[in-house]
Amino acid sequence: MTKKFISSILRPIRTQLFRYQWRRRNKHNNTYAINCFHAENVSVGKKTYGPIEVLYDNGFGSLSVGNYCSIAREVKFFLGGEHDYRRISTYPFQTLTYQVINGGG
Repeated sequence: MTKKFISSILRPIRTQLFRYQWRRRNKHNNTYAINCFHAENVSVGKKTYGPIEVLYDNGFGSLSVGNYCSIAREVKFFLGGEHDYRRISTYPFQTLTYQVINGGG
């Protein structure tokens, strides 16, 4: 058996186990996990409901959802790769200007 085949069998089992553990830790709310993520970096308040799908989870970002919130289907939370929200824009003007001046893409 190849690694890819074994992984394709184990992934759904791991996901189901994660979902079970998520529900056990979140009895105070009605959320459910769509995928596996660093659960220790995600907190959800009481009575909040809906799916939790976390993408780009490098283990460094965090997510905090308050009490009595509703999360719609298809909502995806991206953790990691934070931008400096204190600036006037999160657009990388400086990087792009540098590339243009130096003949880059």
